[in-house]
Amino acid sequence: MVAKQCSTAIVAIFKDEAPYILEWIAFHLTIGIDFFYIADNESSDGTTALLEALDKLKIIKHIRFRTPNDSPPQLPAYEKIMLENKDKHDWFAFIDADEFIMPQSGRSLDSLLADISTDNKIGAIGLNWAVYGSSNERKYRDGLVLERFQSRGEKTLTLNKHFKSLVRSKAYEKTAGNPHSFKLKEGFHYVHTDSRPITNLVPDVDGLSKDVCWGLFRLNHYVIKSYEEFTNKKNRGRATKVVNSQENRNESFFHEHDVNDVTEKVNADILASMKERLDALKVTLASNNSSDIITNTAFVLNDRLYGCYDSSKTQGQSIEVRGWAFSSAKNDLQYCVRLHDRELLIGSSHKIKRPDVQSIYQDAPVDCGFMVSCPIESTVSEKDLAFITVFVYINSRFVELKN
Repeated sequence: MVAKQCSTAIVAIFKDEAPYILEWIAFHLTIGIDFFYIADNESSDGTTALLEALDKLKIIKHIRFRTPNDSPPQLPAYEKIMLENKDKHDWFAFIDADEFIMPQSGRSLDSLLADISTDNKIGAIGLNWAVYGSSNERKYRDGLVLERFQSRGEKTLTLNKHFKSLVRSKAYEKTAGNPHSFKLKEGFHYVHTDSRPITNLVPDVDGLSKDVCWGLFRLNHYVIKSYEEFTNKKNRGRATKVVNSQENRNESFFHEHDVNDVTEKVNADILASMKERLDALKVTLASNNSSDIITNTAFVLNDRLYGCYDSSKTQGQSIEVRGWAFSSAKNDLQYCVRLHDRELLIGSSHKIKRPDVQSIYQDAPVDCGFMVSCPIESTVSEKDLAFITVFVYINSRFVELKN
């Protein structure tokens, strides 16, 4: 075996990525990545336990990282990791859990970096995206991401002009305005994988190149996966945006990235090697009493509820309750109405058009309004109506709608 010439690590930030972590790590170990620094941004789906187990095996460094003062956590996480570890590797790749550094030739990542390292002015390599769509998958199903999604956009797709960075440690100065590109020390510059200097598509906008270069390596970007998986990603927000930012993912984001024009499978030899490494990784975890951790990383749809209870009134021998509600997965909703903590029988429920809600929440169905009628046996006063509470059943529990 030829000795490696360059030490390469990946820096990433994860939040609730449990079902995908082992595949992602096994793949990147297969193509030549040596180590991983993963900031865990307040995960709640089994991600934390799995990362802790991998840390104990010395495959990764697990860094718990809370969102600082409700500001975007991604760049501060990068800065912390590089401050503490910059001198430990020759190159650092800054990518996400839905991105895979994909070889496009017989060249190894180590040989590419060794060749580029001979030019002392090259400080970073841009890896252009190859955006993959949903392959018309609506629901999550078991299997590898790299096998479930085999349809991508054309190379000329504008989205593919985005790139992520492989940064030479001695050239790194600091993060810049976005997670795509970095501030390099004076005298260093960015190149494509074929060593051509990168030209910005838009002047003064870094991370977006004029040309799409897929020579030698590119970055397969499985940003949406199935619609159900996209729903989970949308619900947890983005590591580059503050909570409730208008730039967080929505339905238009899904449709923009659901590009399925070209079918292109991952190289069969790479995939076979990755599967062997993945199986070995699972065996190692099991032998270290971590088999239950793998079980707890199963995909669970985290449906999110939006809604408000607006009003209630008596109508003959019934109480009518009105409001609006919708789930991020667009599921039909089940309502529960209580009066003085006593659950009322639901006589009927009807959908109502609420364009006013849709003007605020562009993902809301136009008929997200509701009117629920509950028959009553005795007189209810206006004072009693103040004790009406309305609940919606979601994620296996009833959630109260605020008035």
